[in-house]
Formats: sequence, C-alpha cells, structure tokens
Amino acid sequence: MIVLPLALGIGATVAIYTAVQDVLLAPLDFPRPERLVSVRHSSPEGDGTLRLSPANYLDLESWDGGAFDGVAAYQAVDATLLGQGDPITLNAVRVTPSFFRVMAIPPALGRPFDDAMARVPVPAETILDHGAYVILGHGVWQKYFGGRASVVGETVTIDDRRLQVVGVMPEGFRFPAQAEIYLPLGFGEIALEDRGGYYLETVARLADGVTMDQAQRNADLLATRLQEAAPRINGDLGLSLIPLRDFLVDDLELGLWLLFATSALILLLVAANSAQLFLAHGLERQRDVAVRLALGAHHRDVVKRFLLESTALAFASTLLGLVLADLGLDLLVALAPAELFADRAVGLDLGSLTFALVVGLSTGVLVGLAPALYLSRIRSLPERLAEGGRSLSLGRGQKLLQDGMVVAQLSLAVVLVHVTYLMVMSYHELRSVPLGFDPEGVVTVDVTLPWERYEDEDSMRFFVERVAAELAAVPGVSAAGVGLRLPVIDSGGGIWIQVDPNRPDEIHAVTFNAVDPGFLRTLEVALLRGRGLEPTDRAGAPPVAVISRALAQRFFPGRDALGETLVLTPWPERRFEVVGIVEDVPQGGLKHEPSPAVYVPYAQTPMDRLRLVAKVGGDPRLAFPALRAAVWSVDPSLGIRRVATVDSLLETVLLPDRFSTTLLGIYGLFGAILAASGIFGVMAFFAESRRVEIGLRLALGGTPRDLIAWVVSRAAGRAVLGLGLGVAGALALGIAIADRLFRVEPWSPLPLALSLLSLLSIVSLAHFLPARRIVRHEPASVLHRA
Repeated sequence: MIVLPLALGIGATVAIYTAVQDVLLAPLDFPRPERLVSVRHSSPEGDGTLRLSPANYLDLESWDGGAFDGVAAYQAVDATLLGQGDPITLNAVRVTPSFFRVMAIPPALGRPFDDAMARVPVPAETILDHGAYVILGHGVWQKYFGGRASVVGETVTIDDRRLQVVGVMPEGFRFPAQAEIYLPLGFGEIALEDRGGYYLETVARLADGVTMDQAQRNADLLATRLQEAAPRINGDLGLSLIPLRDFLVDDLELGLWLLFATSALILLLVAANSAQLFLAHGLERQRDVAVRLALGAHHRDVVKRFLLESTALAFASTLLGLVLADLGLDLLVALAPAELFADRAVGLDLGSLTFALVVGLSTGVLVGLAPALYLSRIRSLPERLAEGGRSLSLGRGQKLLQDGMVVAQLSLAVVLVHVTYLMVMSYHELRSVPLGFDPEGVVTVDVTLPWERYEDEDSMRFFVERVAAELAAVPGVSAAGVGLRLPVIDSGGGIWIQVDPNRPDEIHAVTFNAVDPGFLRTLEVALLRGRGLEPTDRAGAPPVAVISRALAQRFFPGRDALGETLVLTPWPERRFEVVGIVEDVPQGGLKHEPSPAVYVPYAQTPMDRLRLVAKVGGDPRLAFPALRAAVWSVDPSLGIRRVATVDSLLETVLLPDRFSTTLLGIYGLFGAILAASGIFGVMAFFAESRRVEIGLRLALGGTPRDLIAWVVSRAAGRAVLGLGLGVAGALALGIAIADRLFRVEPWSPLPLALSLLSLLSIVSLAHFLPARRIVRHEPASVLHRA
C-alpha cells in the first residue's frame, strides 16, 4: 500500500530529472560554452527571430566592435554520397572557415578549413558554394570509410563532385544536431547584395571580459548600421544575442520543466497519501505505544522507531523506483520528439542515483516524522486502558494533521487535473486546425538537385517534367506534382512582394512556393476563384501567380485580386499577374495563422530543393519502393532524402504537443487515483473512529440519511479549503504554461469546472460510502463492534 505508490512517484520524478539534467543542465560539450551565443535578427513586435542574410552576416563578420572573439555562419543542406552502392543522402552543414575556431574544437584527424578552401570560383553570380573539400563526421567516417586514418587526403564523390577529405571530427561532436559532414561555406559576389535571404545561422564567441549586456549593446549599434544600409529590407530588425544553450533547447525547456513540476506534484501527493496511511497504521498501535512508554521507553524512542520504519519503506521504494525510472526513461525517449534527445545518451548516472536517494530518504523522513511526533504524545497508559474497546480516537492535533493531509491531497490533485485538462483541450484545438488540403494517401519524396548536374534552369525544368510524369505513371497513383515546400511541415520560404508597382519602397514579406501544375491538385487545395497553374505557364510565357485567400484579403481589400500585379524580389523586373486564389494552408506548423502565400509556376522560377508528391490509393506505404524507383529512373545517382506519407509528417509536427499531453494525462490520472485512494482512506478511518458516536446516534433515533449528512458535513470545510487552494495553484501554474497552450486560456472556465467536478465527485463518494457502510448495520451491532 505504501511501497508501490512511493516507488511510482520516485521513479517518475527521477526519470524526468534525468532528462532535465541531460538536456537542460549538463554543460554543452564545447570549451567554455557559456561564451557561445547565437546571433539572430529580432523584430520589435517580439514575434520570433530570423536567421541572418549573407550580406548582413558579412557585415557582422567585419564589424570591429570588440565584443566577439569570432563569428561563424552555417547552413544545413542535403548532400548525396556516391560510390557506396545506392546514393546516400547525408545531413551536411556548410560552415565558414571560422566555424571550428569559434566552437574551439578542431578535427580529430587532419585540419579545419581555411579561407582558400572557401573561396568561391566562377561563376561570380553564385551566392553560396561549398568548394572542393569536406570534413567527415565521426559516424560517417566509421560507417562508410571503416574508420581508416588514411581517408584524410583521399577524394570522395559528393553531389557529383570530387571532394578532398581534409579532416575527421571527434567522436560525439555533431553540431548542429544531426550533422554528418561539413563543407566549406563561401560567398559569391552577389552575396554582398543579398540582404533579404534570411537563411544563415550564426554563432559567435564573446571576447574575454565582455559581458552579455555589453555584447548586446554592441550588437544594437551594428543593427542600426544594417538598418541604415538597407532600410527597405532590414527595416527595424534588431540583432539578438541568445546564449547557445537557450537557443538549442528553445521551446523544449518549458515543456521539460513542466513535466518535472508535475512529477514533483505527483511525488508530494504520494508522500501525503503515504503519510496518511502511516498515521492510520500508527493510530492502530496507540495501545502498544502506551505500553512501551509505561515500561520506560522514551518519547524519542517512539519517534526513532517510526522514522526507522518509514525510512526503510522509503529506501525499498527508492530501489524499486530506480528500476521504474530506468524503464520510464526508455518510454520517455520513445515518446519524445527526436530533437529532444538528439545525439544524447540519456540514462541513469551517478547524479540520478544521488538525486533518487536524497528524494527517497527525504520523502521517508517526511512520511514518518509528523505521524511519529503526534503518536509520541499519546495519553498516559491508565487513560488509554480506561478507554477499553477497540475504537480509534483522535486527538485534536492528530485531527488537524489528518485534515491537513486531505487538504494537501485535494489541492495538489486539482492542480494536476486542471493542467491535464488544459493540455488535452489545447491538443484537441491544435488537431482541429483546418489544414486547407487533404493529406490522406499523399506520399512525399524529398530530393535536392546537385547544381553540378543541374547548373542551368533548363536542366531543372526537364527533370521536374520527367519526374512528375514518371510518378503519375506508378500503378495506384491518381495525381502527382512537384513543389518547393509542403504546407505545415516545411517552415521558412519567405519572399518580399511589391503590391503597388508605382511604390517600390513599399514591400511585404509573404510565404513563397514554386510549384508545377499538379502540386496543388495533388494536395487538393481548393481553388476559390480564377484558375490554377497550367502546363502553358512555362518559361517564356507571361509570369503568373496564384495567391492565397489571406494575401488577397490583406493586400487587395474590397476589390478583386484577379488580374492584379505582384513584383517579387529578387526579380524586380518581373511582374506576376494574379490568375487564381486558393484556400489558405498553415505554413511552418499549426500554431500560426495562415500567412499570405504566393504560388508561382516552377517552370518560371526553378529551384534545386524539391518536394515530390503523389496521391496513392490503398496503403500508401506499399508504393514507397515504386516511387523511389520512379525518381531513379530519371536520375539514378540522385540522393533521396526522405520518402514518407504526409500524414506521418503531420504527426511528427504534432509530436511535441502529443508528448507533453500524453505524459501529463498519465500524471493527471495517477494524481486523481492517489487523491481518491487517500481521501477514501481518511474517510474510512474517520467513520471507523466515530463508530461509537454513530452507534449512539442510531440508538437514539437518528436516521441513516441524517447520519450520512452529518459525516459529510464534518468534512465539507476541509474539502472546500482544499479545492480553493487547488484552484489558486491551478491558475498560477496555468499562467506559467500559457505559452504552451493553443487557443485555450489558463483561466478558461471549462477545464476549471471539469477539474472541480471530477474532484468533487471523488470527495462526495469518499465521504458517502464509508458512512453508508456503517449506518446500514443495526445500532447494537455498531456499538458491539466498536
């Protein structure tokens, strides 16, 4: 009755503590990680941050403000390793030569990149290039090159280019997360003018003696310079310095601390429940304690005895809790989003064991201390023996202690249940967001065209036309298309548009997608007005665009957007005529309102990163091999990054919220069960201790209904107090997690009402059933048993 609940509470707390320790508290695996910061653009509205553009980064790199000991840019890209059988898509990261110096971790073998390796050759119009060199991650080196030290200096084929291996990174170094190889990042000439393409992550190391506040003031000066250099694009964007740890954990931090807080609440509930059971058990031994005191035992001996018993129970619970914590960690990792524990070996360690022992033994002391102190003050032996019978009477102090435990259990249970309802309702709201398209049966195949083979736009167009035809010809495929990014799943993709051609300084950021005629049809995005994109919208034809409902309403209020003209940066000389309006779809997740979006024909704006989509009948997973073969029939050496159903990718987007909701749901249910069992135990003991009084009331003519009402009324005060304190705590915790909620306010009356009704039902049953069980007997029987 005590060991298992305590073990569950300790195990849950230790498991979450271990995750918090490994993800949030463990130092980053870099020298002096507290000096590392991420540099990002910030807006005055505080609605998020942006990566840096190439030109803005180069200005930062050359800025001589004395705040940084070095800055580096990096960009995650796909790369295809050839010569190892089927093409292998790797997670590559383009990095400036300063990257390894800023991170203060050189390659374990070989050497880092230098400026000459990152120098961009012709063509001069290239914005970025990764040169002719590569540094291998430790895992790729072991898996594909057998861990040979001689690989340094050899050449490998990546994206149809022969690259020289100049180094191998140490084991365990994978920054950013999932990085498998590193390529040098070089800037072409027009990068000096590219201020609107925000796609470079930036990391900086603070100079010795420079505080974060000083560095931020220095960055503010640079931000002003950037605004003056390009007021139309940089506008009022600032520069934010974010400690690298905070940047990496991002919104995961609040979720983990929330889980830790709820596990701590569970442990408090278990402790209160166990203390209550321990007190009830001790009260049954009052006569034994009185005899011991009469025979010369000291009161402190009684305290020691009870503390020893409770500590022994807590120690046994801790050992079992560690086993449960180890199992819980496996479950936690399985349920958690991949980025939560990416590249982290999460498991019990010395810190976890120490925490478990401290928590377990402290809980044991708390469970046994208060009951022991009260039981050590029982009345003298003559008074106890004079009572006779077997009734269990409670002193005033013992009653206050027991009432306090009930109040604590009720208040903690209200907090847990309320937060659980909030998260469940938030998750339900998230799942109810209209998608604006139909993901059922849609499979996506993600590829990136290496510019070595697709160096001109005609080759890209030819590939897209052929691959769309091959996908459509796969048995079971009813529609197929090609686009630059998928709704909801892919983030970013902003572009600047000029709505009024006569006002070139007035530009707006919108979501951009380059798609072929089959893309929107395959996803079944509803066409509201006009026409969709057609095969006739090819290169050389008049530029056209399809826009979303949100864009039409925002920029063409009160008039028909069809036939209007948009100018898209970076094509200032090209004007796109609006030929159709389609339904809104969320971009980059479900928690943001659909942003204005523009779709242009892929044939008129070719890109190298593609999302191929196909609508498949039956089980879409059975078509994966055929779809992969269809792509390779067009280009056998093309790396395929991912083949997946759009439904599964949407579930991945929802995974962080489902993870938190699932665990909190388990905690909430466990908390409610604990509260119910604790309150039932208290009321059973209360009814048993009042058996004589109940028997006398029955013998003197009291009705069962009156007696049940009397028992319930005796406990109404503490129930109201417990629920009231619980409401206050629930509202406070709800406000603390407001950022995790979607379309649900922390003080929403529905979850609060549901929480109170749930707990009131438990309280009512807990008071009613024990009393009814006693009053159903004859008065003489009740008095005899008392």
